[in-house]
Amino acid sequence: MRVVQDANRSYSVGRLTTEAQVNTFIQTALVNITDSAVVTATEGNGSIRTLVTVPTNDLAAIGFISALTSATLAVQSEHIVEY
Repeated sequence: MRVVQDANRSYSVGRLTTEAQVNTFIQTALVNITDSAVVTATEGNGSIRTLVTVPTNDLAAIGFISALTSATLAVQSEHIVEY
C-alpha cells in the first residue's frame, strides 16, 4: 500500500509525469517481493488512481495457509493531482 501511495503522491506533485512512470516506479519497488505484480495507473477527473494485483503465492507468509495460495491480493489507491 505504501509503495502505491508514494507513487501516486509523486505523480500528483509532478515528480512522475506519466502513468507509465508510475507503473515502473511500483514494479521496481516490488521486484524483491514479486515479479508478477500487475500495475494499472490511470489519471482522470483530477486524480491518479492505481491498482496493483499480486498473486498471494508470491507472498512468503501466505504460503503457510494453503487456502490462500490461489488468491490474488489487490491494492488500490487514489490521489488528487495537485499540479
